[in-house]
Amino acid sequence: SVGDSYQGGIVFYILQSGDAGYDANVQHGLIVSVFEINSSNKDTEYGCKNTLNNTGSAIGTGAANTAAILATCSTSGIAAELCDDYSTGGYSDWYLPSELEMVELYNASTYGSGSLTLSTNLSSIEYYTSTETSAEKAYHLHFNGYNMHSDKKDKKKNVRAIRAF
Repeated sequence: SVGDSYQGGIVFYILQSGDAGYDANVQHGLIVSVFEINSSNKDTEYGCKNTLNNTGSAIGTGAANTAAILATCSTSGIAAELCDDYSTGGYSDWYLPSELEMVELYNASTYGSGSLTLSTNLSSIEYYTSTETSAEKAYHLHFNGYNMHSDKKDKKKNVRAIRAF
């Protein structure tokens, strides 16, 4: 259930019919890391500018987006790398969420319509997503009433990893 601790994080979304990976016979969903995975507020760059990876925005595209970003950008310490390298609870398949995966995290949180409480006061946090809007910009979500913005990839934002189950 949403809010349950599970497989190294907290369940924040249960896949629904139409979502990639949905199976009516087996429940699947998305898990968020309990903690920020960058060291301090807004200290992580998105990744390489002047690259466009044709990333998706749908639920189920975050893992492929993360792999695509890493395939074209070897800069150390970027958001996709932090998520890809993250390992906790015996799980190492974490990734940078897509735009709509991040929207569902917002919706599940107390700042959206849900009851999920995370370890950080999200109201002042801006999180990068793995969804690019151009070679220069990528989406990030500001948890102050659901503001999705496209911003320059060299701006610094927070990073929260997710994984599918």
